[in-house]
Amino acid sequence: MPSILTRHPPRIRNWREPRRTLGVAAGAIAAALLATAVGTGLLAQARALAIGDIQGPGPRSPYAGTIVSTTGVVTGRKSNGFFIQSPEGATDGNAATSEGLFIFTSAAPAATLTPGTLVLVTGRVLEFVPAADPTSAPLTEIAESPSIVVRGSGMSLPAPQELRADDDTLARGSETLERFEGMRVRVASLTTSSGTLGTVSEANATGSSNGVFYGVVTGVARPFRVAGIDVTQQGVPADAPCCVPLNLGTPELLRVDSDGQPGAAAINLTTGSVVRNLVGPLDFSFRAYTVLPDPATPPEVLLAPLPGAMRAPADDEFTVASFNLERFFDTIDDPGVGDAVLSSAAYLTRLRKASLHMRALMHLPSIIAVQEVENLSTLQMLATFLNREAREARVLKTQYEAYLQEGNDPGGI
Repeated sequence: MPSILTRHPPRIRNWREPRRTLGVAAGAIAAALLATAVGTGLLAQARALAIGDIQGPGPRSPYAGTIVSTTGVVTGRKSNGFFIQSPEGATDGNAATSEGLFIFTSAAPAATLTPGTLVLVTGRVLEFVPAADPTSAPLTEIAESPSIVVRGSGMSLPAPQELRADDDTLARGSETLERFEGMRVRVASLTTSSGTLGTVSEANATGSSNGVFYGVVTGVARPFRVAGIDVTQQGVPADAPCCVPLNLGTPELLRVDSDGQPGAAAINLTTGSVVRNLVGPLDFSFRAYTVLPDPATPPEVLLAPLPGAMRAPADDEFTVASFNLERFFDTIDDPGVGDAVLSSAAYLTRLRKASLHMRALMHLPSIIAVQEVENLSTLQMLATFLNREAREARVLKTQYEAYLQEGNDPGGI
């Protein structure tokens, strides 16, 4: 339920199919490299295959569980592995199969495995599904302490596949991007549908970025939740009644982990920003196809303008506003509720920020209906603080008073 701050006396004034290079079978390259490799054990058991053969045309590899050997050019790195892709001229010519693959090393890959390095990789093909999300779609990878042999360096990176707004692939279900899994992709322009995500320390009233945001290829409509069960997230419950509508979620939505590659800087932006020339491997994480931008060629970012201030009221207008303060707690630990306990400095910071917003952007409305304030004393403190700040700023002599309508949130707000 909302709480109310009132100021007395009121003022009565108021993507077409991307082209793929045809060429010799990459399996022949892998077989040739394997023939020159030295070692026993894993290598002796391995089956030489091209990356496209390992990936196969579906969401799961036809060789899952098999020990294989393949070759590719390193195209990107993560903290626990790296991506390889078939060299130019060595693809299988099948647009339904991906030419990229993730190699899971569990720890940071060797420093020598930089983009442009040609490697021979031997290991077991696995379909990785997070233990915490067992119904998620899988990511095909080579894992189980893979053997990695460097066979060259300084190779050109394969040209990225273009994801385009006029390609209906993006609207037919997220699995249609499976054919690009692990490959380099490029989005000429992406419009964000979220700001950058991160974590918040409520006790200290601070936040930190994780560099992750979501968006769509510019020209594709911003996605909204549609009616029915999102089968990509949870499937259809066994006890679902007849004829429940189903949907494919929002397959047009891309996830970007801007600092997912070591050496890349986190990109902090707001909803509606434009990211140009986004190039990098296409990962799959948190149930979303995720672009990991190349550190050497970071994208250009055009930030969306910050929300403007409300129009200042005319002399004969009475104004009412709403403001969700989002878990506005005080410094006291209340028993029986799951409240956060702020430090004195954090509490003061939150009071100042709320006051500044109400004064500079909202122009001190006659009534402010606020949500998620912990209790009446906190609301009263905000009213007192706002009155004092307004007087000190010589904006207006306000006399806000606090009224509370209790809610039933387990956190006490």
